[in-house]
Amino acid sequence: NTATGSSATYKFEDYESGLIHQVNLTDLSPNTLYYYQCGDDDDTSDVFSFRTAPPVGDLSPVTFSVVGDLGQTDDSKKTVQHMIDDNSLAILHAGDLSYADSKQDRWDKWGVMVEPLSASRAWMMVAGNHEQEVDSDKHAFTAFEARFAMPQVKPYTESDKKNYNWGNSFYSFDVASMHVVMVNSYSDTKEGSEQYDWLKADLKKANDNREQVPWIVVITHNPIYNFNTAHQNEWQTEDMQGAMESVWYKYGVNLVLSGHVHAYQRSLPVYNGDVDPKAPTYVVIGDGGNREGHADKWEIPRPEWNAFYNGTQYGHGEIQLTNETHMLWTWNRNVD
Repeated sequence: NTATGSSATYKFEDYESGLIHQVNLTDLSPNTLYYYQCGDDDDTSDVFSFRTAPPVGDLSPVTFSVVGDLGQTDDSKKTVQHMIDDNSLAILHAGDLSYADSKQDRWDKWGVMVEPLSASRAWMMVAGNHEQEVDSDKHAFTAFEARFAMPQVKPYTESDKKNYNWGNSFYSFDVASMHVVMVNSYSDTKEGSEQYDWLKADLKKANDNREQVPWIVVITHNPIYNFNTAHQNEWQTEDMQGAMESVWYKYGVNLVLSGHVHAYQRSLPVYNGDVDPKAPTYVVIGDGGNREGHADKWEIPRPEWNAFYNGTQYGHGEIQLTNETHMLWTWNRNVD
């Protein structure tokens, strides 16, 4: 079978990318191994493969790799290799991908680094601060939009000039027994914003569908529960917590994953600063290996809602959906 897509380049200041190819594959069978090549009659890639997800609502066990703040150091490469070894269904990335920081050739090098993994796994991501990359014309997220194709809530319109409410910004999807919600810390999250109104409607629908899809996981870049001294008192995080924490609680979100802080933290179920068994568990997984190094300084005293923390190791996480009542979270250190 052959599927035809589109090819395009993008420009960022004096940089112009190579051709970026995108194709939409439809009518794939669930839980099936597919082999594929990219190219045309004159030039084709190696043969790669991927496995599709089980049907939505399937309660059989499935595993996802989770990473944040990956970058492209030797430690990043170790993290990628560990995720290859996971043999998971897909990658869930809580922002800060390549650390290109407006040097666009770094995106090219990052793509080469992750290809052994990204060629065979769906890689679902949300933007972090390092994806903003504002150019001299005040355009932001240009590379993030051009290089990746996440499920769009809507395409770009003229009304979106002042806010990133389109394309890859925020979205959700069902996979097996889990509903995943990607929330953008760097688009407006305040009550009454487009993202806030979308989130409320999305989570209400997901909560009403618990019989078919019992798990709800939110992924965002900025952590609202963080007692590391890094990234405290940031207005984007405060806006998001002020508006969205109560929505996550109301609709029974099970797990909230974030990055941004280059350390690992896991909370007890917590709401409004108090341990609450009905609340989400919050995990910071910003220890992917980026070039900025570890965040290893902590506020004193340690808050009661914190269950575990580490600021000296790189790694990634795993979600294992066991059935409709049990989800297992694992933190995997690169040194292990």
